[in-house]
Amino acid sequence: MKFDRRLPRTTNPPVSQPHLSAHLREYPGESAYELEQMAQSAAYEIEDLAQVALITQWIDVETDGPHLPGSPICLPIGPVLSTAAVTVQFEEPGQSPVALAPSQYQLRGGMRPSLRLIDDGQLPMALQAGSTILLIAYEAGFGPDAATVPADLQHAILDQAASAYDQRGVAQRGDGTWLSPHAARIIGKYRGVRA
Repeated sequence: MKFDRRLPRTTNPPVSQPHLSAHLREYPGESAYELEQMAQSAAYEIEDLAQVALITQWIDVETDGPHLPGSPICLPIGPVLSTAAVTVQFEEPGQSPVALAPSQYQLRGGMRPSLRLIDDGQLPMALQAGSTILLIAYEAGFGPDAATVPADLQHAILDQAASAYDQRGVAQRGDGTWLSPHAARIIGKYRGVRA
């Protein structure tokens, strides 16, 4: 399975400007734009490490066959709200993608979302071939703006932005100093383990 977030990534701020200013203590010489960029960068890191979408965004997934009815297909990024939009297509080698009807699949939302194919008597047999690719596009995220992002994830973003500012030019990924300990703990809680 491979996935890519649909680009461009959301540019809606994941934390409010007043919270950002207070947490970073408005360092002298720093513009609001620079602080917002640091928070956005921290949010992208946290999204990737925690396998979440903070602000609602589209996620594209491509998975190889065979695709058997009733078998769950774990989706890589959560949360998925009950009102989330989803489209499912399949593609045979050398052919154009073909859309499945909404009655032929079921999306299970939550932090660990999944999708099941439903055999309604019309499900194409081609899905059971190993060479058939399933293309899933779905909405994931806590909501449309910073107010919907859980408080602990907002704190992780703020703490990671402050840590990045304090250690700029010194910390390197993999040396144990680039990720704030508070952010790491919160990321671990959301990342979980997939079966």
